[in-house]
Amino acid sequence: MKKKFKFIIFLFCMIALETITPAYADFNEHFNLGQNYLAQYKYSGAISEFQKALKTNPYDNSARIGLINSYLARGTALANNRHKYKIATEDFKSAMFYLKYYVNDDIVEKSSTSIDAVEKNLNLCEKRARVKNNSDNHYLMAEKLYKNKNYSAAAYEYEQIIDNEKYKREALFKIAAIMKALNNKEQYEKYYNKATGNDVFQGEVDFGPYMKGLHQKLKSNWNPPNDSKDKKVIILFKINKKGELVSCEVYKSSGSTNLDQSAIDAVNKTAPFEPLPTNYKDEDIDIQFMFDYNALKKN
Repeated sequence: MKKKFKFIIFLFCMIALETITPAYADFNEHFNLGQNYLAQYKYSGAISEFQKALKTNPYDNSARIGLINSYLARGTALANNRHKYKIATEDFKSAMFYLKYYVNDDIVEKSSTSIDAVEKNLNLCEKRARVKNNSDNHYLMAEKLYKNKNYSAAAYEYEQIIDNEKYKREALFKIAAIMKALNNKEQYEKYYNKATGNDVFQGEVDFGPYMKGLHQKLKSNWNPPNDSKDKKVIILFKINKKGELVSCEVYKSSGSTNLDQSAIDAVNKTAPFEPLPTNYKDEDIDIQFMFDYNALKKN
């Protein structure tokens, strides 16, 4: 007999412990509809309503838990009743996103038991669906989910490759864009800072302010061609201590000569840059920058 997936029903208990303090009038309507749909086993409707409630008030824990429960319930039903394991994995990944990545580390620590239980179900479901868990496959799946606007599952997949230098910068930008779309300002800033280099340190040197200013200038000086949607290019350039541009080249092509050149032009137009922080010891620094129309021009 095949092992059945367990719906993490104890998460419901957490809802009763929270005081709902909606920031906007629409919150109550969406939240109550979400609860009603979930009680009637209308999981897709519940997911939609909890998503709307959470977007209205992105830090409400009750709406977040309701959304997690809805994803878990639908994923469990898809796996146990219909044996749609591959589709079910997307719901488990979405639940994991809201459990592990949507919130700060303190909340994640308190949710460790729930996270472990969901991970076990996700791993079992992936095994049944014969999913290949390698970086290239995570990236391809993330891109597919992102294009299909399944942002929470896409963010989960991008998270699996942020330690891979080949995909790190792009994955961080995409997660930041997703957090911004979900109105989660705190997590957006966290991933945005990582993507733009604000997490770069050398001893006591904080490159955060420097990289933030650099990002804004490159963004304003970039004029991509009209057919740039859904394309991205990564440029590698070197800056010396005086802020002078030493070298600039395409690190990962977009496949479009015009788009690649527009990114090179943006770097050249932005130069010379601000001098590097005075307590930075090396003579120069290499910077990888991803020009992504969806992440830069839309946001």
